[in-house]
Amino acid sequence: MKFKSLLAITTLSLLFSQLAFANFIDLPESHPYHDAIMKLNKQGCVGGYADKSVKPDKKITRAATVKLLLTCLDIPKIYSEETFTLPKGAEVVVNGETITLPKEDQITFKIPFDASKYGKLSFTDIEENAWYIDTLKEAVIRKLITGYTDNTIKPNKTVTKAELYTLLFRLVPKDLQQISPVPLAKDINENDWFYDGLQFALTQKINNTDSEGNINPLRELNRGHVAQFISDYIDWYTKKTEPIEIPKPDIQPQVNTTTETKQETPAPVSNPFDPASLESSNDSNASEFGDASFYADIFEGRITASGEVFSQNKLTAAHKTLPFGAVVRITNRENNKDITVTINDRGPFTEGRIIDLSKTAFLSIADLNKGVVNVNMEVISLP
Repeated sequence: MKFKSLLAITTLSLLFSQLAFANFIDLPESHPYHDAIMKLNKQGCVGGYADKSVKPDKKITRAATVKLLLTCLDIPKIYSEETFTLPKGAEVVVNGETITLPKEDQITFKIPFDASKYGKLSFTDIEENAWYIDTLKEAVIRKLITGYTDNTIKPNKTVTKAELYTLLFRLVPKDLQQISPVPLAKDINENDWFYDGLQFALTQKINNTDSEGNINPLRELNRGHVAQFISDYIDWYTKKTEPIEIPKPDIQPQVNTTTETKQETPAPVSNPFDPASLESSNDSNASEFGDASFYADIFEGRITASGEVFSQNKLTAAHKTLPFGAVVRITNRENNKDITVTINDRGPFTEGRIIDLSKTAFLSIADLNKGVVNVNMEVISLP
């Protein structure tokens, strides 16, 4: 599954107009969802209104959310099959060549989904000519939505976090739908209808709990929220599915042994964050750039890889290779806030993420609702 680069197709009244703008009058660079909205705008699946606004803080409906998901994510196309019986002597064109059938035969055609040819929806609370009808038809066929027990769909109801991630989870390829066996938020349990969707988001660190360990499933979302969550999913999916590049071995030039020439051995190139390299060079100024997140509350009181008991109140962190006891400075590249932490655990093991912080440490440089921030990590001292 790849992600599209399409023309903006959303509507003026309920989502966005078909005009895409390089800048929006109500989306300053300091807005928390600026980057996510501009990213989807560049891909062509989020546009703006005619007045060059995007209204990032306006609540978004269920129908509009479904439209964004089906537009921003390139999911497999829907086809139906129709079989026709053709008489002997009928002429058909196959790959540009006309063929006369020697006998009566049947031919099956794959026909792309056409919402206009799909029957009327039976939901009792929809308008027959509403802008979202074709979207709902496709969503029904994909089993993305099923409706309520009273045969309503509530297309104009503000979407909640639980609803968004349930819809998103249904679009995730089956082989990537891994979730933790243990609930990762205090306010969800296995009996909740939305459990799988939110548990998936937490397991894959596409979303995180708040400072109290809750994910707030019934929180109503605005346009900026949905853009951010879709953008985060796209980033996660891209990292999960991008091919692994196998480095080609360096081909060393052959040395002419007949010539008495002294060959200097090149100095080995070391990983600046490999423990052996750090210990031998005592390099306390090494730096690394990448993403940082924080521990979920379920790890409180557990034993870390170093043998210490983990506490959200301590200024500690997990790194894949730095020796335990190493002290590093973490700087949020967005606001230049920094915090000094001590490495006492191993991780994170999500590609692109270089360090996991305790919640106290993360709160020193960013709001927990950010979930993931881009940071610079500088080694201050080694044990």
